[in-house]
Amino acid sequence: MIEIEVALYLISEKRTALLEKRIQLPVVPRVGECIKFRNAQLGDYFTFNVEQVTHRESGIPEIWATTRQITELKIKESPWDDGELDGDIATYVNEGWKLKTCHRKRGKDFQPDAAAKQSQPVWPETNSKSTAAGSGR
Repeated sequence: MIEIEVALYLISEKRTALLEKRIQLPVVPRVGECIKFRNAQLGDYFTFNVEQVTHRESGIPEIWATTRQITELKIKESPWDDGELDGDIATYVNEGWKLKTCHRKRGKDFQPDAAAKQSQPVWPETNSKSTAAGSGR
């Protein structure tokens, strides 16, 4: 089993909640694959899509997961109702998830909060020193 750090985003029309937990899976899921997490109160009704996988040189892999609905070939955000979001967050907290943030959304699209953005990897093409060094300049 592989230990994985999961950043789980529950998204309603007005708010985004970020929950985190370390879980064990037999393999590291790939972007686009789906996962169901244990939840005694809600069951495993919700399917979470893996949005990002980060492999660290020294540490456990991290995945970002959220729910999406596909209707008429359009991807819509999560099915969470604003009135139900707090209660559903509490059920995940009861399963050992840590609530990191819950804030009003800034836009329509999936946008991780500032704390999560800090954990994004810096790819060589976005790092001016690496790009300059790699191009022989």
